[in-house]
Amino acid sequence: MATILIADDDPVTRTTLSIMLEDEDHEVYEAADSAETLDLLETTEPHVVFMDMVLPDCEAGEGITRVRRAAPAVTIIAMTGQPDTARFSAMARDAGCKECLIKPFEKNRVLALTRKVLAARGHKV
Repeated sequence: MATILIADDDPVTRTTLSIMLEDEDHEVYEAADSAETLDLLETTEPHVVFMDMVLPDCEAGEGITRVRRAAPAVTIIAMTGQPDTARFSAMARDAGCKECLIKPFEKNRVLALTRKVLAARGHKV
C-alpha cells in the first residue's frame, strides 16, 4: 500500500482516480488546488502525487513546481485534458515530472503507471 495524493480541481476526476487507487489498497487523499495540495503534503507524506497541470490558484505547471520545492523526493504524475499533448509533456518534464497522464484515462493505464513509479521508488507493489 502506498499513500497517494490527487490534486485536481475537477471533483469527478478526483473521485474516479480515488476509487481506482483505493481498490488497489492505496491510501488516497484529495486536493482541489495547489494550496490544499501543499497543506496535505505536510500531513500525509505521499509517495505519489497525481497533479493536474492547471489548477485554479496557479498557472500551468506552477503547482507542480511548488510541490517539487516542498517535497523534492515525491513522484509527481502530471495530468491534463488539454489536446496539445506534446506541449503538455514538455511542460511537465520542465516542471520536474517523469510521467504524464492524458485525460480521459483508462483504469489499466492509471494502475500500470502507479505500479511503475512505485517500483522505481523501491516501493513494494
